[in-house]
Amino acid sequence: MHRAPEGCRAAPLRRRPAPAPAPAPAENRPQRPPSPTRREQAAAAPQTGPGEPNPTWPGPAAAAPAQPSHRLPLSARRSRSYRGPGPARSPEGAAGRFEPRRLPYGGGATARLCAGRRDGSGRAMEPLRLVALLLLFLLLLLVPLGLLARRRHGRRTPPLRLLVVAGSGGHTTEILRLLSCLSESYSPRHYIFANSDKMSEAKIRSFEQKRAETFPNSQFTLDSIPRSREVRQSWTSSVVTTLYSMLYSLHLTCKWKPDLILCNGPGTCVPVCISALLLGLLGMKRAIIVYVESICRVETLSLSGKILYYFSDYFIVQWPDLKEKYPKSIYLGRIV
Repeated sequence: MHRAPEGCRAAPLRRRPAPAPAPAPAENRPQRPPSPTRREQAAAAPQTGPGEPNPTWPGPAAAAPAQPSHRLPLSARRSRSYRGPGPARSPEGAAGRFEPRRLPYGGGATARLCAGRRDGSGRAMEPLRLVALLLLFLLLLLVPLGLLARRRHGRRTPPLRLLVVAGSGGHTTEILRLLSCLSESYSPRHYIFANSDKMSEAKIRSFEQKRAETFPNSQFTLDSIPRSREVRQSWTSSVVTTLYSMLYSLHLTCKWKPDLILCNGPGTCVPVCISALLLGLLGMKRAIIVYVESICRVETLSLSGKILYYFSDYFIVQWPDLKEKYPKSIYLGRIV
């Protein structure tokens, strides 16, 4: 038998591990009891009254340690509803695990309007408050506009006292044609004519009777003054008769205080217009004088027109040649 040389030690023999026992059959394995459902847990939990602590609810000692914010998932750190670690309210009011507040529609102004934002007293700011504020704003905006529209709708043109100077012949016919175009606002109408002109008085009465059929509330008066100048009367005597006629016309203008004086060229209009100018200089009444030259005057003005051209407020001619000679005049074409 071969022996190992001296000084050499033989290596120990290694044993092979024993084979693992075969697994037990499934029917021989120990079975874990099934975990109870939530209904079973709720039924087995002891009933507590209001304000009493629930023994099954984990108290402050059993609360899980706060998780640092840097370990939270990125979605929780960026969420507007996350407010940091803190105790959450349990159904009984006890402190428990952290439950982040979740708002509908992802949070923001829409969620606050839908869910309502609670203030310190616990009352919810409902959207009805915003609706009430909008209605109040619309009310404050519409009331002044309604008052302004009502004021404009109810505003009417005030009546205008009109003084008309009528002359003999065609002057009265032309002035009545102008009056037929005026509205009811020119009322009352005060007519002044020469005391020797009976034809003008008859024409005016006939005109007013026809006008009363259209405007039942039409008002007018008739007054006469001495004629200021007869046909082919001398210039020296015309000055005296004009001053005499002015005394009568001054009394009538002070009595009626007209807003507008309308005349078309008879000699009677000169003392009436001068008396109205005196009332304006005295500060008693400022009347507007409108002089319409007769259509018979094509190239030159009448004597009354030459005098009142410098005193009238509106001087109207009916021929373009007169407009070229008298720049102050107003040419409107044929108006009578």
